[in-house]
Amino acid sequence: MSEHHHSVGAEGMDELKALMEYMINHNANHIEELLQIAEKLKAHGNLPAGKKTIEAVDEYNKGNALLKEALGFLGDEK
Repeated sequence: MSEHHHSVGAEGMDELKALMEYMINHNANHIEELLQIAEKLKAHGNLPAGKKTIEAVDEYNKGNALLKEALGFLGDEK
C-alpha cells in the first residue's frame, strides 16, 4: 500500500485545480485496488467482507463524481 502525503498550503487556483485532478485520479487508483481486494475476499469465501468492500467502492465513485463537479466550477479561472 502507498503512503499518503496530501497537504494543502497557500496554493493559487491553478495549483488547487491540479491538486483536485490529482486526487480524482488518486482515488480512481484506490478504487481499482479495492475492486481487486473485494474479488480476493470473495474468492476466499468471505462474501460479507467482499460485499462491504464493493459498497465502499460505490462510495468512492460517488465522491469522485462530486469532486469532478467541484472541479467543473473551477473552469479556466485565472
